[in-house]
Amino acid sequence: MKVMIGTVVCLVASVTLTVCSVGTAVAASLPNWSTARLSEPRSELAAASAAGKVLFAGGYSTSGPSSVVDIYDTASGQWTATYLPHVQGRLVGTSAAGKVFFGGGYQYAVDVYDAAGGIWTTTSFSLSRSRDFLSATSASGKVFFAGGFDYFAGVSPVVDIYDTVSGTQTVAGLSQAREDLAATSSGNKVFFAGGFNGSGFSDVVDIYDVASGVWSTAILSEARRSLVAASAGGKVYFAGGYSSNGFSSVVDIFDTATGLWSTARLWERREYLSAASSGSRVFFGGGVCVGGGEQFDSRAVDFFDAASACQSMTWLSQGRFRLAAASADGKVLFGGGSQAGGLTDLVDIYDANAPWVQAEAGGPYLIDPGQTISLDGTQSGGSAPIVSWLWDIDSDGAFGDLTGATPSISYDYLTGVLQLCEGSHLIGLRVSLADGTSDTTYTSLNVGAVPEPATLSLLTVGGLALLRRSRRK
Repeated sequence: MKVMIGTVVCLVASVTLTVCSVGTAVAASLPNWSTARLSEPRSELAAASAAGKVLFAGGYSTSGPSSVVDIYDTASGQWTATYLPHVQGRLVGTSAAGKVFFGGGYQYAVDVYDAAGGIWTTTSFSLSRSRDFLSATSASGKVFFAGGFDYFAGVSPVVDIYDTVSGTQTVAGLSQAREDLAATSSGNKVFFAGGFNGSGFSDVVDIYDVASGVWSTAILSEARRSLVAASAGGKVYFAGGYSSNGFSSVVDIFDTATGLWSTARLWERREYLSAASSGSRVFFGGGVCVGGGEQFDSRAVDFFDAASACQSMTWLSQGRFRLAAASADGKVLFGGGSQAGGLTDLVDIYDANAPWVQAEAGGPYLIDPGQTISLDGTQSGGSAPIVSWLWDIDSDGAFGDLTGATPSISYDYLTGVLQLCEGSHLIGLRVSLADGTSDTTYTSLNVGAVPEPATLSLLTVGGLALLRRSRRK
């Protein structure tokens, strides 16, 4: 499988590329992307959304722990800024009932922002133990802050639960104490996966059913920390991280409808990436990856479509890690982070509402004299059904030599009609949606040589000898 912008892999779980996307090309030149800036460069910040607003809060700036909160309004496209009342530094965030909750950073306080009213509110909710490297999620009007590292007690199993309806708080426990874990929710269930348990990497997934109040557990395919999680379309995804094998490309997928687990792969093995979801898609962006024995800031954004079972990839405008991601109203934002040159205030914004299509031409292909082969563009995908597959076989830039998702092509057509010489050729595929949105990709086609006359004579003599031998039997 080639490495290029717009590659799509559908229903293929074993594909993985470990090359890093090094560079700083501007993502605004790619379809559906734009960029913005935070009011302050910072890393290890938190992001969450509610009522059409996306908040990037806290983190570490060049001067230390930050209390800045940058707020993006998806309706107006405008940015404003405010400050956390208490929490600073490395924190986590989640949302419920139109409010955004930020906690952690070795503070007991949980700061609550009313996104609709645009004000900070006061609740009785605070963490039962102050801790860092924890996780947060919400489901059915309840907010969960789980695990982490307690400065006094070490790795923590504590789960603080706040009911936004009753305004009451309870405390539960994970089956295994751990920090640097991932959390997400789907329907009435919340999930806490992986992490570091104090002596090694964890493969445990704690699952809490809010409706029944029952806890259960599952196991990841690979124990790891620094993974991220997101959910869409009834499927829960746990991606990347760091395992005993180093940076991980594993994506564990749980189907809440069937109760079955499956696995896929990120295009790059990496940790300290970010996760968000929009519609039927989940997005995993940035991180630290490895290539050629060196570590690089990743620009890769993998997204999985739960509805079509397709995996696609695009790029951030700049590689970075320890960034934050969240979405609202079809806009997916990746903000802040660290990179080789220091901290960044960059925000990449992906418009998931815009139509998109990505072409996959299959291959590489090989055709020998006398053969007919089929090309395969069926792994192409988009936001709507593809209505046109146009192929450029002779690399003249004119698409239409062949049409359809799986056209057949013969050696005689290639060498006779298109007059292609033997050797390797670049062939292109352009796919389009009904509204005209299109994408083009290329792969290779190797045209085999016709055997020399002497070779043909030897083959003929050998064939006759075999034939005579068979007749004597």
